[in-house]
Amino acid sequence: MDYVQGITPEERWKNDKLNELRRQALLLEQIAQLLNEKVSRNEESVVTGMTRKVNKIINAGIAQKMSLQGGDEFHMHPPADETRNGFMTVEDGKTMNGATLSPRPNTLTPNTLMKRNPSGRAEVSEPLELDNIARKQEVDKVEEGIVINITSNVAHPTEHISYSGEVIGARNVKQTIDKTDSRIDSLILNIGDGTPEVIDARGGFPLLGDRLDAFDNNMAGIVSVTNFNTFASAIDHLKTLGGGILRVPKGTYNESFKIDSGNIALKLDDDAVIDGKISIKGEGVGKSNSVSFVGDWSVFPSGTSVFNGDFSAFGVGDVVMIETGIQNATYNQTGIDFGTVASASRTNLMIDLPTKFAYNNPTISKVSGAMYVTGSISADDSSITGNFTNLLSVGAIVRFENRSGDGGADSSTAYFEINKVVSISSTAVVFENKFTHSFTDYWIVKLNYIDNVSISGGKINTLEVEYVSDFKIDGTKHGLTNDGEFYTVSLKYIYEFYISTIDVEVISKPIGVELVYCYNGFVSGVVVSGARGSTDNANLKLMSCINVALDTVVSTDTKSSSAEAVIPFIIDYYYTPYKCWNDKLVIDSITATGNKNQEDLTSPDFWAIGVRNSIVSGVACNNPIRISNNLNVIYSDLINDSTLFLDQGCVSIAINNFKCGSLDIVGLVLSTISNGILTSKDAVLSRVIYLHGNTRYVKLKEIYVSLSAYTTLYIQNSEHIEVDGISDQAAGEYSVFHGDSATNVRYGTNFFAKATPSNTSSIAPTKHYGIPKGVIVPFFVLGRNSYSDKGAITGDGTEYKCVFDGDGLNTYNKNNVTDLSKFTVPGEAAGNYMITASIGLEGLGSSHNLAELYLLKNGTQKYYLDYRQISLTGSLYLNGTIVLPLLAADYLELCVKVAGSSRTITWPYSEMGGQLSGTLLFAE
Repeated sequence: MDYVQGITPEERWKNDKLNELRRQALLLEQIAQLLNEKVSRNEESVVTGMTRKVNKIINAGIAQKMSLQGGDEFHMHPPADETRNGFMTVEDGKTMNGATLSPRPNTLTPNTLMKRNPSGRAEVSEPLELDNIARKQEVDKVEEGIVINITSNVAHPTEHISYSGEVIGARNVKQTIDKTDSRIDSLILNIGDGTPEVIDARGGFPLLGDRLDAFDNNMAGIVSVTNFNTFASAIDHLKTLGGGILRVPKGTYNESFKIDSGNIALKLDDDAVIDGKISIKGEGVGKSNSVSFVGDWSVFPSGTSVFNGDFSAFGVGDVVMIETGIQNATYNQTGIDFGTVASASRTNLMIDLPTKFAYNNPTISKVSGAMYVTGSISADDSSITGNFTNLLSVGAIVRFENRSGDGGADSSTAYFEINKVVSISSTAVVFENKFTHSFTDYWIVKLNYIDNVSISGGKINTLEVEYVSDFKIDGTKHGLTNDGEFYTVSLKYIYEFYISTIDVEVISKPIGVELVYCYNGFVSGVVVSGARGSTDNANLKLMSCINVALDTVVSTDTKSSSAEAVIPFIIDYYYTPYKCWNDKLVIDSITATGNKNQEDLTSPDFWAIGVRNSIVSGVACNNPIRISNNLNVIYSDLINDSTLFLDQGCVSIAINNFKCGSLDIVGLVLSTISNGILTSKDAVLSRVIYLHGNTRYVKLKEIYVSLSAYTTLYIQNSEHIEVDGISDQAAGEYSVFHGDSATNVRYGTNFFAKATPSNTSSIAPTKHYGIPKGVIVPFFVLGRNSYSDKGAITGDGTEYKCVFDGDGLNTYNKNNVTDLSKFTVPGEAAGNYMITASIGLEGLGSSHNLAELYLLKNGTQKYYLDYRQISLTGSLYLNGTIVLPLLAADYLELCVKVAGSSRTITWPYSEMGGQLSGTLLFAE
């Protein structure tokens, strides 16, 4: 062989062939790319088959390339040896090197790689198997066909493109499209029974819900608790994602767990049950280095400033918080003190301000984010002046702890309030809400809340939520077993919340749902029942809440085991030692019906204590309604079957539209009570309306008192009382009675049935109205004419006066009871009377031509009830109604007259009834 520049002809041939294969492979790769672009333009059905062919050719070319590079002497790609890898083994390389070129055209042997054509040129042998290398002309031919297909503007008929897949019966693309289109039409038009659509919607899952669950679980931030060992691990996973949704499928989960970060939604399936306690808690006050003590209220009384213990971790100027370890309703349940460290050592701690409250087993902690301010805040302010930029920022939720002011309920100095920063500068801070309380010398403490947590669906044993903002509960049920907790649903220190459609069944607990120190929220659709206990609690309890709307509550089935009541609904303000107002509440549509406490018959179904600037309407109860310590509150549409108590210092309230048993008014000031009906049930001390206890500047107006044996209005230790439009049916001794110290009582137009006693003569009403003494309204008598047993009269124009049977047996004087021939107005019974009378006559003849029914007043004045010209035979019914003014001692007689014939007429019955319909004035 000849050598040119050190390269043998065989090596030169191999290099030329490799270069040619490289060019062909590059071209095929470009073709494949074009085909892929066609696929991305939804032309897959046309080119998928060609793409497969091209890829096969590329693979074949690569195999050929590797074969050509296998020789040991090939300089571009070294062969494999004992120390390195190559394109083929050393043995394969030697086999290739031993191959010979065929000297004759078209001659191929197992060891022949190349052959010569008739022109004497060497070329690749003709392939015999699919895995043999292809020749250039065959590659060129395939390439030409592919290019023609790609560049062609002529569509390929879909029936000529084969198909093999899941569409049953389709053998080409056209059949596939037609069958799919027909199926879609069937689903959309709901042809048949709809089953295909359901199956398609399920997407291979047993139920559509399972498919949706799988879809949810595949979304970022949505996980199912079933994918984790515990709820805690699932919550931890969501925390790493910055929040998300935790789904709880159907089933019962006997686990308690905590949520201590925000942006988490807990979604329970309807049949999911968490038989444990869920605690959702922010930190609240930022605390550290806590030191606890043992000692009761006598060891740590109010005014303590020195605490013995190891406080080496504390320094002068640090702010500390003192909180009680054991709650006591007499001394301290929730009170905390803040102070600045004056000195600290391994033996004791001294704070600059002595404690306001007493403590049992207190804990003292170092506090971050707190500042003491000397100055004042007025109620209804919404900003404070000063530079607080090092402490607060926009969105911060802040606690204001009063030190010296007396702006709490009952002028208490123990109160606090929570608010939110909306803007801040170096000179002032503006807050979201106007302040309810006024403050003098106070602590500002930044609180640590978690934000945006929600729960929906399912059933939960116990739920405890504290220091959370933007909190939601929707459509959940609560209460399973007695797990020793005091409550079933507890929300404390919540800022911005939404509670809707919850059902709470309380089991052996004194509280069903409690909202304590909650701000800016909405509650709607609560059904709660079953609270039991011996403490003063309720099915539903609001404690010192501000800016809260609550509607549509049904609270039933409560029972107490002591004189303190567990009642259906309570709004309270006293959580020892704090007396914080409930302010700006809007409460509507409350049904509260409990079991009356056998120890205390005044136990209410609804009790509102410490409420101001609020509206309450639509309250329906069985047992008493009680309103205490209210300021500037409107109540309307109240219904119960017992007493409405207004007590303990209510000021400036209005009670409108009510129906109750009685009114007990104690210490009410500057208020109105109007438009009511009292049934006289459960009257306190036999007094239907009872004013006492320094009640003053109160107006009673338009109240109707039904028949009772009690005194209608009893006024004692009260002054500046106005009474107007009171109407009663008293059967007792008096309608009005003034006890001791009833002064400046003014009466307007009233309807009193009974006289006032002599001891009220100096302030008695100058005018009054009444119903005849001893007569029940409406009065009614029934009997026969007493002249004969059959009541026969003649029809010759004679006047007959009806005489009514006094014993009510419709027989003539059978029991020797005086029969009644007239109605006489008693001495105090002046007024306008509506009289109705009727009479039945039988045996009229054709000659009778006139029939009259009339009243005679005082024997002379005639007032017609019925007057008829007649021409008939048989029976006749006469009747009529008239209103007559009657004075004391006036009397009425009912008379009948028939004229035209002396023929006898029978008189089976007559009747007359009357009731007071108007009034006439008369002087005492």
